[in-house]
Amino acid sequence: VREAAAKMIAHAPKEEQDHLRAMLPALIQKGLDDEDWNVREAAAEMIAHAPEGERAALIQKGLDDEGGGVRRAAAEMIAHAPEGERTALIQKGLDDKDRNVREAAAKMIAHAPKEEQDHLRAMLPALIQKGLDDEDWNVREAAAKMIAYAPEGERTALIQKGLGDKDRYVREAAAKMIAHAPKEEQ
Repeated sequence: VREAAAKMIAHAPKEEQDHLRAMLPALIQKGLDDEDWNVREAAAEMIAHAPEGERAALIQKGLDDEGGGVRRAAAEMIAHAPEGERTALIQKGLDDKDRNVREAAAKMIAHAPKEEQDHLRAMLPALIQKGLDDEDWNVREAAAKMIAYAPEGERTALIQKGLGDKDRYVREAAAKMIAHAPKEEQ
């Protein structure tokens, strides 16, 4: 209910929107402190509606949570953080132990400052390679899905590795990445 109400702020009269948004950080903070991970995840999903200056700290809190779903939801909010804060938040997400958080952070690279994007993309091949070598097929599949965000020159070798995987889900994820390979290698 609170999340739906937060989404409706944009439809309130303009002169009342700032007042309503000002109430959100405390509400989100309270949700991020809740013992129920479902509440914490829902709170993280509300961060986009908080005042911009409050978002980075709330995302950071979400990325520090013990629940993988909460950290993933927080990583998905990085695009809504002030641009100057995004790189550090993306790096934190890429370093996460949960495959879904890493994948969400990789998607956020496009929202980092232009001058930081190449540096962030350069981190991905080693991360993807490590994921493709993991024993857990879920980790390998998530790694294959991240290939699209790696530097273009690194994608072909990563796709080929994924296509050679023993698990069909990993191979399928790698096959979907062919469209992201350099045209001459597709």
